Amino acid sequence: MNSIDIAGPASSLQDLLLVPGLDVLIHSSQQIDDTTYSISAFATDEAIAALEARPGVTVTVVADNAAIAAHEAQVQADIAAAAEGPPVT
Repeated sequence: MNSIDIAGPASSLQDLLLVPGLDVLIHSSQQIDDTTYSISAFATDEAIAALEARPGVTVTVVADNAAIAAHEAQVQADIAAAAEGPPVT
C-alpha cells in the first residue's frame, strides 16, 4: 500500500470509504480553503487511479510501496536486535 494525501472538493471526497483498496485515516481530514479539503489514506495503485479519475481530485504519494516495505523491514530488524539484548561482556 502507498501512503497518500488526497485533496479536492467535498463533492468528490464524500464516498471515499466505498473505494476498494483505500484505507482512509478518518481523523486526518482538514479544510484547506473554502472549497478544498484534504485527507490522508493508504491506497493500492488501483485505488489511486480511481481517485485521480474524480473531478478536481489530486493525489500526492507520501510514501510508495517500496519505501513502506523498506521501513517495515528496518523496524523489524531493530526489534529483533533489541530483543537480543546488549552484548555480554
